[in-house]
Amino acid sequence: MKFSKLIKKIMFSETFLYLVVGGLTTIISWVVFVSVNELLKKNNLHLWILAEVASFIIAVTFAFFCDKIIVFKHSFVSVMKTFKEFFEFVSARIVINFLAVLVMGVLIEQFKINEYISKGVASIVNIILNYLVSKYIVFVKIKKNEE
Repeated sequence: MKFSKLIKKIMFSETFLYLVVGGLTTIISWVVFVSVNELLKKNNLHLWILAEVASFIIAVTFAFFCDKIIVFKHSFVSVMKTFKEFFEFVSARIVINFLAVLVMGVLIEQFKINEYISKGVASIVNIILNYLVSKYIVFVKIKKNEE
């Protein structure tokens, strides 16, 4: 296989696209988290959990549409099918993010680790778990003989 074909194959592979979208989602999550967290801290409110909730809502909405269209190449069959996928996607993300928030809470409150380092640890775990759930639960491709 030619080198250029290999590069093209890698760049358009599902895993590579997921990592790109996951990276962009993580950047969005971080930008929102840092912005809201710093705004709250300026007002003498140390409520990192609110910053995490805001970053979650915006990042998950972005991730759903990018994963559906770009990564897993799922077409819009119907509004109900899309709502079902969105519900499954958000539900999984809530569970995974809840676990991440617990880890962040322990790292921040018990071990006194900086909230940004704690967020970094949670981000890595989130990307891995979310890929597995999206691939094997939410955006499962229907085999031709099962249609």
